[in-house]
Amino acid sequence: MEDRVARLEDDMQEVKSVLSRLEPMIVRIDATLTSTLPNLATKAELADLRSDLTRDISGSRTEITREMSDFRTEITREMSDFRTEITREMSDFRTEMTKELSDFRTGMTADFSNLRADVSRDISELRNENICLRAETTKEIATLRTEMIARFADVPTKTYLWGILGVLITAYGSGLAALAILK
Repeated sequence: MEDRVARLEDDMQEVKSVLSRLEPMIVRIDATLTSTLPNLATKAELADLRSDLTRDISGSRTEITREMSDFRTEITREMSDFRTEITREMSDFRTEMTKELSDFRTGMTADFSNLRADVSRDISELRNENICLRAETTKEIATLRTEMIARFADVPTKTYLWGILGVLITAYGSGLAALAILK
């Protein structure tokens, strides 16, 4: 019986030695987890972020489509008004042309050329603005995608952290159980 008690006392000293070395590590790991876990994104937060991003991109696409449709409608209306106006002016021009001399014809031709140049310039400017808007939108989406990929690459997974926490709790529980046996 005394041999068994002596062996048990030796074993307990080894257990105490191991526990005294494990306890500071467990405290450090617990402190690290306590300070890190609240700041990590959850799967739900990532899903919300992903759905927000998808919704924002979809909204941007819808808005751009709507604006392009409005732009086309406006251009069509303006072109129709322009055609109507040009048709009316041409009719007036023909009527006046029969009444006026050749100098009047030269003056109207110059005015018409200026008007055509102005309209061509305005249409060209509108096309350039549309191209710039499309390029900026594409660039912003690519930048946002790159930022999101970079941010998600640096975040440890929740499963990994829970695994570490489980191992630590198991070690801590084993240490407590060993202490309870010792006492």
